[in-house]
Amino acid sequence: MDSIKNRLEILFSLWNTKSIALGDSKFFVKDGIMNNEDSWFNQKRRIAFLLKDQPQKNGNWNDDVREWMNKPSVNELRDDFFGKIANLLYGLSLSTDNEDEQWWFGEIEKHHEDVKSFFNSNAFAYVECKKQPGNTWIDDNELTRYINSYQYLLCEEIEMLDPNIIVCMGEPIFNFVLKMYGATEENLAAEKNVYYIPSSKKVIIFAGHPSSRSGYQKHYDGTMHWFRSFLKSDKYKDFVDE
Repeated sequence: MDSIKNRLEILFSLWNTKSIALGDSKFFVKDGIMNNEDSWFNQKRRIAFLLKDQPQKNGNWNDDVREWMNKPSVNELRDDFFGKIANLLYGLSLSTDNEDEQWWFGEIEKHHEDVKSFFNSNAFAYVECKKQPGNTWIDDNELTRYINSYQYLLCEEIEMLDPNIIVCMGEPIFNFVLKMYGATEENLAAEKNVYYIPSSKKVIIFAGHPSSRSGYQKHYDGTMHWFRSFLKSDKYKDFVDE
């Protein structure tokens, strides 16, 4: 079977061609599996972070976010953006229904070096839902327009990556993924913000965007509070049942 990276290259070529034809942008941001792609499908929890777009001054260059893992600033979690993603990656990967394995924020802080090591060694997916580079902020209506214009391509990328925990960092993204998997109120796995699709064993989570001004704890707790509710539900037992 061809690698995910090679299959994505074909998909991204079609995506970029359409973007140019629609007059959206000739510049394009590639993404996919961060760290070791070979270990991705061996992981019990395959976590994908779905983000908005890459902020660029004037939006005038191509990029590949997978290459960011080679940057010391990313490896060392020197900025809030990847620090928040690393915290969630660790908490969502290791928390269980066991009261001793809930990974509260205080524990995350105490295990910062472990969080950093985990972030740099475990495979996770990073997906820009709008592949055209943008500015420091994008309106939800504009993001929705881009998602709708390229929805079949975005669906194909998500299906290709096949994550089983999908972290949607924005309301338009959350709404799109819920629609993609046909989620209904019956799939609600917490009071809000977490849905579970039993037919495909997908967990869909709403999370704040890591570029928001909220601090580390508020960002982490805002997601993990609802995920812990899911951990206590019967739906979680179905999720972990092999």
